[in-house]
Amino acid sequence: MAIPQTTMGRLNHHPVKLLIKTLAYRIGVRTLTESLFMAAGAALTALFVTHPAGIAILVITGVVLVIFNLATRVSVAFAILIYNQIPAQRYPELKKCFEWAIRIGHYVAPMGFALYQTGSSGIVLHEAGHALMASLVYQDPHIRMRVEPFVSGVTWYRAWPLTALGERLGYEWADACVSAAGSGVEMLAVVGLLAASYGTRESRPELSRYLFCTSVQIVIQVAQYALSALWSHKPGHDFAALALAGMHPAAAISLTLAVPIITRLGIGLYDYCEARPLVDFHIDTERVLTLREV
Repeated sequence: MAIPQTTMGRLNHHPVKLLIKTLAYRIGVRTLTESLFMAAGAALTALFVTHPAGIAILVITGVVLVIFNLATRVSVAFAILIYNQIPAQRYPELKKCFEWAIRIGHYVAPMGFALYQTGSSGIVLHEAGHALMASLVYQDPHIRMRVEPFVSGVTWYRAWPLTALGERLGYEWADACVSAAGSGVEMLAVVGLLAASYGTRESRPELSRYLFCTSVQIVIQVAQYALSALWSHKPGHDFAALALAGMHPAAAISLTLAVPIITRLGIGLYDYCEARPLVDFHIDTERVLTLREV
């Protein structure tokens, strides 16, 4: 879609200087902050990666994603500059297109970050859930963890003898609890992320979007894993083991999807009790159309 020459002409003065300052301060600082968090997640994951190729994948993917997110932020900033210079009365459809592009653009970097974290440190979190539960139900389980970035993880443990808690559960239920603990810890993280996203939606909207997108990606990942139990029966598949214990994969998927819904209802109830307006916390206000959000 062509942009009117009169509109482009207005971009040759003060807005360009504003864009340069934005790139130097806001975009630069936010990209650096994102890079540090990604590096921390990659470092944590690297502790459990045994093959050098896995570490190389972590580094290369992280660098590519940082560059992509930087380009996304620059593009959104430029789109905002153009949007604010387009006369709404003369070109309403063009202005509407830019508005939707800007709103969508604000979620591109958070979703990329979420994909990276859930494929790296998210797998570590999942395996840590197995390890924690194994240490609760088995005595001296000799736990070992291995992670393949963006693929899967494995936790080995000795399933005997039982602890006092394990004896109460019995071997079958103790094993089922260990299988469920990985995804269970992830869903607890979803509740915390959604609550934090709600709490920062006005004071730090970009952080709120990052938290929200990460929670969404975790739910999708767990639901896909549960769905794969319908056709995968390989040893160590958590939801296949839970199916043997009596929980059908369809029930596991329903429970997974119910967690964010119940959390959102709880947040809405809190708003109601506090007499606050019921605002959907992941929908942007008009400030997304200003350079404050870049």
